[in-house]
Amino acid sequence: SRVKDGGVLLEAELASLYPEGTPRAKQAQLEKEQLLWLILLSQKSTFLCYRGALDGTTYLPSLLFSFLRQLAKAPLRAPEPLITTQASARYHGYYLPSDQKALQERYAASLYQPEPLPSDLTFALYAGHVSPSQLECFNGCPYQHFLRYGLGLVSPGKDEHRRLVGILMHDLLDECALLFKGDFEDQLQQLCALYHLAVADLDTTLASLCEAMMEKRRPAVMDAEMQYLWEIFPMQFLQTLKMLLIQAAAGQFQLAYHETALKDRLGPVALVGRIDRGDVYEGYLKVLDYKSSGKTLDLGLAIQGFQIQMLVYLDMLCKAQELKKGAVLYFNTALRKISSDDKMHLDVNDKLLQDFERNYRMQGWLVKDERHQVMSGLDQNYTDSRICNMRYVKSRDDYTGNLLSPAQFERLLALVHERMEAIVETCFEKGDIRIYPAGSVESSLKMKVSPCAYCAYRYICMRDPFYHEEREIQALTKDQVAAYLGEEEES
Repeated sequence: SRVKDGGVLLEAELASLYPEGTPRAKQAQLEKEQLLWLILLSQKSTFLCYRGALDGTTYLPSLLFSFLRQLAKAPLRAPEPLITTQASARYHGYYLPSDQKALQERYAASLYQPEPLPSDLTFALYAGHVSPSQLECFNGCPYQHFLRYGLGLVSPGKDEHRRLVGILMHDLLDECALLFKGDFEDQLQQLCALYHLAVADLDTTLASLCEAMMEKRRPAVMDAEMQYLWEIFPMQFLQTLKMLLIQAAAGQFQLAYHETALKDRLGPVALVGRIDRGDVYEGYLKVLDYKSSGKTLDLGLAIQGFQIQMLVYLDMLCKAQELKKGAVLYFNTALRKISSDDKMHLDVNDKLLQDFERNYRMQGWLVKDERHQVMSGLDQNYTDSRICNMRYVKSRDDYTGNLLSPAQFERLLALVHERMEAIVETCFEKGDIRIYPAGSVESSLKMKVSPCAYCAYRYICMRDPFYHEEREIQALTKDQVAAYLGEEEES
Protein backbone atom coordinates (compact mmCIF):
# COMPACT_ATOMS: atom_id res chain seq x y z
CA SER A 1 0.00 0.00 0.00
CA ARG A 2 1.04 3.59 -0.46
CA VAL A 3 3.11 5.34 2.20
CA LYS A 4 1.28 8.49 3.24
CA ASP A 5 2.71 11.60 4.87
CA GLY A 6 0.30 11.72 7.81
CA GLY A 7 2.68 11.84 10.74
CA VAL A 8 3.56 14.63 13.13
CA LEU A 9 7.05 15.10 11.64
CA LEU A 10 7.46 16.79 8.28
CA GLU A 11 9.27 15.08 5.41
CA ALA A 12 12.26 17.39 5.83
CA GLU A 13 12.48 16.57 9.53
CA LEU A 14 12.27 12.84 8.83
CA ALA A 15 15.18 13.07 6.40
CA SER A 16 17.69 13.27 9.25
CA LEU A 17 16.39 9.94 10.60
CA TYR A 18 16.68 8.15 7.23
CA PRO A 19 20.19 8.67 5.77
CA GLU A 20 19.32 6.51 2.74
CA GLY A 21 16.01 8.24 2.08
CA THR A 22 12.62 8.46 3.77
CA PRO A 23 9.88 5.91 2.94
CA ARG A 24 8.02 8.46 0.81
CA ALA A 25 11.18 9.45 -1.02
CA LYS A 26 12.04 5.82 -1.74
CA GLN A 27 8.55 5.12 -2.99
CA ALA A 28 8.55 8.21 -5.21
CA GLN A 29 11.89 7.15 -6.67
CA LEU A 30 10.62 3.62 -7.26
CA GLU A 31 7.55 4.93 -9.06
CA LYS A 32 9.68 7.12 -11.30
CA GLU A 33 12.00 4.21 -12.10
CA GLN A 34 9.10 1.96 -12.99
CA LEU A 35 7.60 4.67 -15.19
CA LEU A 36 10.88 5.34 -16.98
CA TRP A 37 11.46 1.65 -17.58
CA LEU A 38 7.93 1.36 -18.99
CA ILE A 39 8.68 4.19 -21.44
CA LEU A 40 12.00 2.69 -22.49
CA LEU A 41 10.40 -0.67 -23.28
CA SER A 42 7.94 1.04 -25.64
CA GLN A 43 8.70 2.16 -29.15
CA LYS A 44 6.27 4.99 -28.66
CA SER A 45 4.45 6.27 -25.58
CA THR A 46 1.38 8.45 -25.37
CA PHE A 47 0.30 10.20 -22.20
CA LEU A 48 -3.07 11.90 -21.82
CA CYS A 49 -3.92 14.45 -19.20
CA TYR A 50 -7.37 16.02 -19.12
CA ARG A 51 -7.10 19.77 -18.57
CA GLY A 52 -10.83 20.56 -18.60
CA ALA A 53 -14.34 19.13 -18.38
CA LEU A 54 -17.17 19.39 -20.88
CA ASP A 55 -18.74 22.18 -18.87
CA GLY A 56 -15.64 24.35 -19.32
CA THR A 57 -14.09 23.74 -15.88
CA THR A 58 -10.28 23.90 -15.99
CA TYR A 59 -8.22 21.38 -14.04
CA LEU A 60 -4.67 21.73 -12.75
CA PRO A 61 -2.19 19.31 -14.31
CA SER A 62 -1.50 16.19 -12.27
CA LEU A 63 1.85 15.66 -10.53
CA LEU A 64 2.59 12.77 -12.87
CA PHE A 65 1.98 14.99 -15.88
CA SER A 66 4.30 17.65 -14.47
CA PHE A 67 6.98 15.00 -13.99
CA LEU A 68 6.61 13.90 -17.61
CA ARG A 69 6.90 17.48 -18.82
CA GLN A 70 10.22 17.71 -16.99
CA LEU A 71 11.43 14.53 -18.70
CA ALA A 72 10.77 16.06 -22.11
CA LYS A 73 13.38 18.77 -21.43
CA ALA A 74 16.28 16.36 -20.83
CA PRO A 75 17.62 13.19 -22.47
CA LEU A 76 15.85 10.11 -21.16
CA ARG A 77 18.07 7.64 -19.33
CA ALA A 78 17.20 4.25 -18.05
CA PRO A 79 17.04 3.98 -14.23
CA GLU A 80 20.09 2.12 -12.98
CA PRO A 81 18.44 -0.22 -10.41
CA LEU A 82 16.11 -1.77 -12.98
CA ILE A 83 18.65 -2.48 -15.76
CA THR A 84 19.56 -6.18 -15.86
CA THR A 85 20.61 -6.57 -19.53
CA GLN A 86 22.11 -4.37 -22.20
CA ALA A 87 19.26 -2.33 -23.65
CA SER A 88 18.93 0.76 -25.70
CA ALA A 89 15.92 2.84 -26.59
CA ARG A 90 15.32 5.90 -28.65
CA TYR A 91 13.49 8.71 -26.93
CA HIS A 92 10.37 9.81 -28.80
CA GLY A 93 9.25 13.30 -27.94
CA TYR A 94 5.62 13.74 -27.10
CA TYR A 95 3.12 16.55 -27.06
CA LEU A 96 -0.18 16.71 -25.21
CA PRO A 97 -2.67 18.98 -26.98
CA SER A 98 -4.61 21.45 -24.91
CA ASP A 99 -7.88 20.87 -26.83
CA GLN A 100 -10.61 18.54 -25.58
CA LYS A 101 -10.45 16.02 -28.40
CA ALA A 102 -9.36 13.14 -26.14
CA LEU A 103 -12.03 14.00 -23.61
CA GLN A 104 -14.69 14.14 -26.33
CA GLU A 105 -13.62 10.72 -27.59
CA ARG A 106 -13.78 9.37 -24.04
CA TYR A 107 -17.25 10.83 -23.64
CA ALA A 108 -18.40 9.30 -26.91
CA ALA A 109 -17.09 5.90 -25.84
CA SER A 110 -19.06 6.13 -22.60
CA LEU A 111 -22.32 6.45 -24.57
CA TYR A 112 -21.95 2.93 -25.97
CA GLN A 113 -24.82 0.59 -25.08
CA PRO A 114 -24.68 -3.16 -25.80
CA GLU A 115 -27.55 -4.78 -27.69
CA PRO A 116 -30.05 -7.02 -25.81
CA LEU A 117 -29.36 -10.75 -25.76
CA PRO A 118 -31.74 -13.37 -27.19
CA SER A 119 -33.75 -15.17 -24.50
CA ASP A 120 -32.25 -18.61 -25.22
CA LEU A 121 -28.77 -17.19 -24.67
CA THR A 122 -29.70 -15.53 -21.36
CA PHE A 123 -31.12 -18.82 -20.02
CA ALA A 124 -27.89 -20.57 -21.03
CA LEU A 125 -25.66 -17.89 -19.50
CA TYR A 126 -27.45 -17.80 -16.14
CA ALA A 127 -28.17 -21.56 -16.05
CA GLY A 128 -31.89 -20.94 -15.62
CA HIS A 129 -31.67 -19.95 -11.96
CA VAL A 130 -31.18 -16.81 -9.88
CA SER A 131 -30.59 -15.89 -6.25
CA PRO A 132 -31.90 -12.82 -4.41
CA SER A 133 -28.40 -11.31 -4.40
CA GLN A 134 -28.21 -11.72 -8.20
CA LEU A 135 -31.58 -10.01 -8.56
CA GLU A 136 -30.32 -7.13 -6.42
CA CYS A 137 -27.23 -6.88 -8.63
CA PHE A 138 -29.36 -6.69 -11.78
CA ASN A 139 -31.61 -4.13 -10.12
CA GLY A 140 -28.49 -2.03 -9.49
CA CYS A 141 -27.09 -2.32 -13.03
CA PRO A 142 -27.97 -4.87 -15.76
CA TYR A 143 -24.49 -4.65 -17.30
CA GLN A 144 -22.74 -5.32 -13.99
CA HIS A 145 -24.99 -8.36 -13.55
CA PHE A 146 -24.14 -9.57 -17.07
CA LEU A 147 -20.38 -9.27 -16.53
CA ARG A 148 -20.42 -10.88 -13.09
CA TYR A 149 -22.98 -13.65 -13.40
CA GLY A 150 -23.25 -14.05 -17.17
CA LEU A 151 -19.61 -13.94 -18.25
CA GLY A 152 -18.25 -14.86 -14.82
CA LEU A 153 -15.71 -12.03 -14.69
CA VAL A 154 -15.13 -12.22 -10.95
CA SER A 155 -12.28 -10.03 -9.78
CA PRO A 156 -10.92 -10.24 -6.23
CA GLY A 157 -11.41 -6.92 -4.54
CA LYS A 158 -9.04 -4.93 -2.40
CA ASP A 159 -10.78 -6.34 0.71
CA GLU A 160 -10.04 -9.98 -0.19
CA HIS A 161 -8.45 -10.70 3.21
CA ARG A 162 -11.47 -9.38 5.09
CA ARG A 163 -13.74 -11.46 2.87
CA LEU A 164 -11.78 -14.58 3.87
CA VAL A 165 -12.09 -13.62 7.54
CA GLY A 166 -15.85 -13.24 7.01
CA ILE A 167 -15.99 -16.76 5.59
CA LEU A 168 -14.00 -18.01 8.60
CA MET A 169 -16.54 -16.35 10.94
CA HIS A 170 -19.42 -18.07 9.14
CA ASP A 171 -17.67 -21.46 9.23
CA LEU A 172 -16.94 -21.29 12.97
CA LEU A 173 -20.45 -20.08 13.85
CA ASP A 174 -21.88 -22.90 11.76
CA GLU A 175 -19.72 -25.44 13.61
CA CYS A 176 -20.86 -23.94 16.95
CA ALA A 177 -24.54 -24.23 15.99
CA LEU A 178 -24.82 -27.22 18.35
CA LEU A 179 -24.53 -24.83 21.30
CA PHE A 180 -27.92 -23.32 20.42
CA LYS A 181 -29.73 -26.67 20.38
CA GLY A 182 -30.93 -28.51 23.47
CA ASP A 183 -28.98 -28.45 26.73
CA PHE A 184 -26.04 -26.03 26.44
CA GLU A 185 -23.68 -27.91 28.80
CA ASP A 186 -24.16 -31.23 27.01
CA GLN A 187 -23.67 -29.68 23.58
CA LEU A 188 -20.51 -27.89 24.74
CA GLN A 189 -19.04 -31.14 26.04
CA GLN A 190 -19.81 -32.86 22.72
CA LEU A 191 -18.17 -30.07 20.75
CA CYS A 192 -15.08 -30.13 22.99
CA ALA A 193 -14.86 -33.91 22.62
CA LEU A 194 -14.54 -33.50 18.84
CA TYR A 195 -11.33 -31.52 19.43
CA HIS A 196 -10.16 -33.54 22.45
CA LEU A 197 -10.45 -30.54 24.78
CA ALA A 198 -11.08 -30.60 28.52
CA VAL A 199 -14.04 -28.54 29.75
CA ALA A 200 -12.93 -25.83 32.20
CA ASP A 201 -14.61 -22.54 33.08
CA LEU A 202 -16.73 -21.12 30.27
CA ASP A 203 -14.37 -18.35 29.12
CA THR A 204 -11.36 -20.67 29.01
CA THR A 205 -13.30 -23.45 27.28
CA LEU A 206 -14.65 -21.19 24.54
CA ALA A 207 -11.20 -19.66 23.97
CA SER A 208 -9.60 -23.12 23.64
CA LEU A 209 -12.37 -24.22 21.31
CA CYS A 210 -11.88 -21.15 19.12
CA GLU A 211 -8.12 -21.76 18.95
CA ALA A 212 -8.61 -25.40 17.93
CA MET A 213 -11.16 -24.59 15.23
CA MET A 214 -8.95 -21.83 13.81
CA GLU A 215 -5.87 -24.05 13.77
CA LYS A 216 -7.69 -26.50 11.50
CA ARG A 217 -8.31 -23.65 9.03
CA ARG A 218 -4.98 -21.82 9.28
CA PRO A 219 -3.82 -20.56 5.84
CA ALA A 220 -0.55 -21.99 4.58
CA VAL A 221 0.80 -18.53 3.75
CA MET A 222 -0.19 -15.22 5.36
CA ASP A 223 1.03 -11.75 4.52
CA ALA A 224 1.21 -8.94 7.10
CA GLU A 225 -2.42 -7.86 6.72
CA MET A 226 -3.78 -11.40 6.99
CA GLN A 227 -1.54 -12.06 9.99
CA TYR A 228 -2.99 -9.02 11.76
CA LEU A 229 -6.59 -10.03 10.99
CA TRP A 230 -5.83 -13.59 12.11
CA GLU A 231 -4.48 -12.37 15.46
CA ILE A 232 -7.48 -10.17 16.31
CA PHE A 233 -10.04 -12.70 15.07
CA PRO A 234 -10.30 -14.76 18.33
CA MET A 235 -11.49 -11.74 20.31
CA GLN A 236 -13.96 -10.82 17.56
CA PHE A 237 -15.32 -14.38 17.34
CA LEU A 238 -15.57 -14.92 21.10
CA GLN A 239 -17.49 -11.68 21.63
CA THR A 240 -19.81 -12.60 18.77
CA LEU A 241 -20.43 -16.10 20.12
CA LYS A 242 -21.01 -14.86 23.67
CA MET A 243 -23.50 -12.23 22.54
CA LEU A 244 -25.38 -14.75 20.39
CA LEU A 245 -25.62 -17.05 23.41
CA ILE A 246 -26.84 -14.19 25.61
CA GLN A 247 -29.43 -13.15 23.05
CA ALA A 248 -30.63 -16.73 22.67
CA ALA A 249 -30.99 -17.06 26.47
CA ALA A 250 -32.95 -13.79 26.64
CA GLY A 251 -35.63 -15.14 24.30
CA GLN A 252 -37.41 -18.37 23.52
CA PHE A 253 -36.64 -18.96 19.84
CA GLN A 254 -34.76 -22.20 19.22
CA LEU A 255 -32.32 -22.81 16.39
CA ALA A 256 -33.91 -25.05 13.77
CA TYR A 257 -31.97 -24.35 10.55
CA HIS A 258 -28.40 -23.31 9.81
CA GLU A 259 -26.61 -23.13 6.44
CA THR A 260 -29.83 -24.46 4.88
CA ALA A 261 -30.23 -24.48 1.09
CA LEU A 262 -33.49 -23.07 -0.28
CA LYS A 263 -35.18 -23.50 -3.65
CA ASP A 264 -38.40 -22.21 -5.21
CA ARG A 265 -39.79 -21.10 -8.57
CA LEU A 266 -39.91 -17.53 -9.83
CA GLY A 267 -41.73 -17.59 -13.15
CA PRO A 268 -39.59 -19.40 -15.74
CA VAL A 269 -36.49 -19.71 -13.51
CA ALA A 270 -35.48 -21.40 -10.27
CA LEU A 271 -34.98 -19.20 -7.22
CA VAL A 272 -32.16 -20.48 -4.98
CA GLY A 273 -30.45 -19.36 -1.80
CA ARG A 274 -28.91 -20.33 1.53
CA ILE A 275 -29.64 -18.91 5.00
CA ASP A 276 -27.12 -18.54 7.81
CA ARG A 277 -29.59 -19.35 10.54
CA GLY A 278 -33.31 -19.82 11.18
CA ASP A 279 -34.96 -20.02 14.65
CA VAL A 280 -38.53 -21.13 15.43
CA TYR A 281 -40.90 -20.34 18.31
CA GLU A 282 -44.64 -21.10 18.47
CA GLY A 283 -44.72 -21.68 14.72
CA TYR A 284 -43.03 -18.34 13.94
CA LEU A 285 -39.78 -18.21 11.96
CA LYS A 286 -36.94 -15.76 12.58
CA VAL A 287 -34.13 -15.64 10.00
CA LEU A 288 -30.76 -14.26 11.06
CA ASP A 289 -27.92 -13.16 8.82
CA TYR A 290 -24.34 -12.64 10.02
CA LYS A 291 -22.71 -9.50 8.62
CA SER A 292 -19.14 -8.27 9.12
CA SER A 293 -20.35 -4.66 9.10
CA GLY A 294 -23.46 -2.76 10.12
CA LYS A 295 -26.49 -3.29 7.90
CA THR A 296 -30.08 -2.15 8.22
CA LEU A 297 -33.19 -3.13 6.28
CA ASP A 298 -34.60 -0.04 4.56
CA LEU A 299 -38.23 -0.83 3.68
CA GLY A 300 -38.29 1.93 1.07
CA LEU A 301 -35.34 0.32 -0.74
CA ALA A 302 -36.83 -3.17 -0.39
CA ILE A 303 -39.99 -1.99 -2.14
CA GLN A 304 -37.77 -0.76 -5.01
CA GLY A 305 -35.87 -4.06 -5.26
CA PHE A 306 -32.86 -3.53 -2.97
CA GLN A 307 -31.97 -5.28 0.32
CA ILE A 308 -34.48 -8.04 -0.45
CA GLN A 309 -32.32 -11.10 0.25
CA MET A 310 -33.41 -11.88 3.81
CA LEU A 311 -37.06 -11.05 3.14
CA VAL A 312 -37.06 -13.52 0.26
CA TYR A 313 -35.33 -16.17 2.39
CA LEU A 314 -37.94 -15.74 5.12
CA ASP A 315 -40.74 -16.18 2.60
CA MET A 316 -39.11 -19.21 0.95
CA LEU A 317 -38.45 -21.06 4.21
CA CYS A 318 -41.90 -20.27 5.63
CA LYS A 319 -43.48 -21.62 2.46
CA ALA A 320 -41.33 -24.78 2.49
CA GLN A 321 -41.85 -25.56 6.19
CA GLU A 322 -45.38 -24.14 6.63
CA LEU A 323 -44.26 -21.60 9.22
CA LYS A 324 -45.51 -18.13 10.09
CA LYS A 325 -43.36 -15.10 9.32
CA GLY A 326 -41.71 -13.75 12.47
CA ALA A 327 -38.63 -11.60 11.93
CA VAL A 328 -35.76 -10.68 9.61
CA LEU A 329 -32.64 -9.69 11.57
CA TYR A 330 -28.97 -8.85 10.93
CA PHE A 331 -26.22 -9.52 13.45
CA ASN A 332 -23.08 -7.42 13.06
CA THR A 333 -20.01 -9.53 13.93
CA ALA A 334 -17.56 -6.59 13.86
CA LEU A 335 -15.43 -6.13 16.96
CA ARG A 336 -16.89 -3.63 19.44
CA LYS A 337 -14.77 -1.47 21.70
CA ILE A 338 -16.13 -0.19 25.02
CA SER A 339 -14.04 1.68 27.59
CA SER A 340 -13.65 -0.47 30.70
CA ASP A 341 -11.05 -1.80 33.08
CA ASP A 342 -12.55 -5.30 33.00
CA LYS A 343 -13.26 -7.91 30.33
CA MET A 344 -16.70 -9.08 29.30
CA HIS A 345 -18.29 -11.92 31.29
CA LEU A 346 -21.52 -13.87 30.88
CA ASP A 347 -22.92 -12.52 34.15
CA VAL A 348 -26.39 -11.05 33.41
CA ASN A 349 -25.97 -8.49 36.18
CA ASP A 350 -22.67 -7.19 34.86
CA LYS A 351 -22.93 -3.50 33.88
CA LEU A 352 -20.33 -3.96 31.15
CA LEU A 353 -22.33 -6.82 29.68
CA GLN A 354 -25.39 -4.59 29.43
CA ASP A 355 -23.33 -2.04 27.52
CA PHE A 356 -22.20 -4.77 25.14
CA GLU A 357 -25.79 -5.90 24.62
CA ARG A 358 -26.80 -2.43 23.50
CA ASN A 359 -23.84 -2.24 21.12
CA TYR A 360 -24.67 -5.67 19.66
CA ARG A 361 -28.37 -4.91 19.20
CA MET A 362 -29.62 -6.61 16.03
CA GLN A 363 -31.04 -4.64 13.10
CA GLY A 364 -34.07 -5.63 11.07
CA TRP A 365 -37.86 -5.90 11.32
CA LEU A 366 -40.25 -8.20 13.18
CA VAL A 367 -43.96 -8.96 13.29
CA LYS A 368 -46.11 -7.42 16.01
CA ASP A 369 -48.79 -10.07 16.42
CA GLU A 370 -51.79 -9.70 18.72
CA ARG A 371 -50.34 -11.87 21.51
CA HIS A 372 -46.81 -10.44 21.14
CA GLN A 373 -45.41 -13.95 20.67
CA VAL A 374 -42.65 -12.87 18.29
CA MET A 375 -41.59 -9.99 20.53
CA SER A 376 -41.50 -12.13 23.69
CA GLY A 377 -39.82 -14.94 21.76
CA LEU A 378 -36.98 -12.60 20.83
CA ASP A 379 -36.66 -10.93 24.23
CA GLN A 380 -38.79 -11.71 27.26
CA ASN A 381 -38.00 -8.16 28.44
CA TYR A 382 -39.45 -6.69 25.25
CA THR A 383 -40.82 -3.58 27.01
CA ASP A 384 -37.29 -2.12 26.72
CA SER A 385 -35.27 -4.57 24.69
CA ARG A 386 -31.49 -4.61 24.36
CA ILE A 387 -31.76 -7.35 21.73
CA CYS A 388 -33.46 -5.43 18.93
CA ASN A 389 -35.33 -2.17 18.33
CA MET A 390 -38.62 -2.45 20.25
CA ARG A 391 -39.93 -0.83 23.43
CA TYR A 392 -43.14 0.13 25.20
CA VAL A 393 -44.27 3.78 25.07
CA LYS A 394 -46.42 4.53 28.08
CA SER A 395 -47.89 7.77 26.70
CA ARG A 396 -49.24 5.91 23.67
CA ASP A 397 -49.94 2.67 25.50
CA ASP A 398 -48.36 0.87 22.58
CA TYR A 399 -45.11 -0.66 21.35
CA THR A 400 -42.81 1.14 18.92
CA GLY A 401 -39.69 0.21 16.99
CA ASN A 402 -39.03 -1.82 13.87
CA LEU A 403 -42.41 -3.52 14.03
CA LEU A 404 -44.83 -4.50 11.26
CA SER A 405 -48.28 -6.03 11.50
CA PRO A 406 -48.77 -9.44 9.83
CA ALA A 407 -50.77 -7.73 7.06
CA GLN A 408 -47.99 -5.20 6.46
CA PHE A 409 -45.39 -7.97 6.31
CA GLU A 410 -47.44 -9.84 3.69
CA ARG A 411 -47.94 -6.67 1.66
CA LEU A 412 -44.20 -5.94 1.78
CA LEU A 413 -43.38 -9.43 0.50
CA ALA A 414 -45.99 -9.07 -2.26
CA LEU A 415 -44.32 -5.84 -3.43
CA VAL A 416 -40.90 -7.51 -3.33
CA HIS A 417 -42.21 -10.40 -5.45
CA GLU A 418 -43.68 -7.98 -7.97
CA ARG A 419 -40.30 -6.34 -8.36
CA MET A 420 -38.49 -9.69 -8.64
CA GLU A 421 -40.87 -10.88 -11.37
CA ALA A 422 -40.24 -7.66 -13.30
CA ILE A 423 -36.47 -8.19 -12.99
CA VAL A 424 -36.70 -11.78 -14.24
CA GLU A 425 -38.78 -10.67 -17.23
CA THR A 426 -36.33 -7.86 -18.08
CA CYS A 427 -33.28 -10.10 -17.66
CA PHE A 428 -34.31 -13.46 -19.09
CA GLU A 429 -37.05 -12.65 -21.58
CA LYS A 430 -35.85 -9.25 -22.83
CA GLY A 431 -32.13 -9.97 -22.43
CA ASP A 432 -31.42 -6.51 -21.05
CA ILE A 433 -27.70 -5.89 -20.43
CA ARG A 434 -27.76 -2.07 -20.56
CA ILE A 435 -25.19 0.06 -18.79
CA TYR A 436 -27.90 1.56 -16.64
CA PRO A 437 -26.76 1.93 -13.01
CA ALA A 438 -29.09 3.00 -10.24
CA GLY A 439 -28.31 6.23 -8.46
CA SER A 440 -29.72 8.80 -6.10
CA VAL A 441 -29.24 12.47 -5.38
CA GLU A 442 -30.19 11.75 -1.77
CA SER A 443 -27.03 11.53 0.33
CA SER A 444 -28.66 8.92 2.59
CA LEU A 445 -29.11 6.56 -0.38
CA LYS A 446 -26.16 7.47 -2.60
CA MET A 447 -23.77 4.87 -1.19
CA LYS A 448 -26.49 2.27 -0.58
CA VAL A 449 -27.77 1.96 -4.14
CA SER A 450 -24.94 3.22 -6.37
CA PRO A 451 -23.41 0.11 -8.00
CA CYS A 452 -20.59 2.16 -9.56
CA ALA A 453 -19.04 3.11 -6.22
CA TYR A 454 -17.46 -0.32 -5.63
CA CYS A 455 -17.80 -1.82 -9.11
CA ALA A 456 -14.82 -3.89 -10.31
CA TYR A 457 -15.95 -3.54 -13.94
CA ARG A 458 -15.97 0.24 -14.39
CA TYR A 459 -12.93 0.00 -16.70
CA ILE A 460 -14.89 -2.36 -18.95
CA CYS A 461 -18.12 -0.40 -19.30
CA MET A 462 -16.19 2.93 -19.61
CA ARG A 463 -19.13 4.76 -18.12
CA ASP A 464 -18.62 8.47 -17.56
CA PRO A 465 -19.66 9.12 -13.95
CA PHE A 466 -20.92 12.65 -14.65
CA TYR A 467 -22.68 12.49 -18.01
CA HIS A 468 -24.28 9.07 -18.11
CA GLU A 469 -27.95 8.24 -17.67
CA GLU A 470 -28.96 6.76 -14.32
CA ARG A 471 -32.10 5.24 -12.89
CA GLU A 472 -33.08 7.48 -10.00
CA ILE A 473 -33.88 5.77 -6.69
CA GLN A 474 -35.92 7.80 -4.24
CA ALA A 475 -35.80 7.88 -0.46
CA LEU A 476 -39.32 6.99 0.72
CA THR A 477 -40.64 8.66 3.87
CA LYS A 478 -42.41 6.77 6.66
CA ASP A 479 -45.76 7.99 5.34
CA GLN A 480 -44.94 6.80 1.82
CA VAL A 481 -43.84 3.38 3.09
CA ALA A 482 -47.02 3.14 5.19
CA ALA A 483 -49.08 3.99 2.11
CA TYR A 484 -47.32 1.25 0.10
CA LEU A 485 -47.96 -1.25 2.88
CA GLY A 486 -51.66 -0.34 3.02
CA GLU A 487 -51.89 1.19 6.50
CA GLU A 488 -51.57 4.71 7.91
CA GLU A 489 -48.58 5.55 10.10
CA GLU A 490 -50.83 6.05 13.18
CA SER A 491 -51.78 2.38 13.17
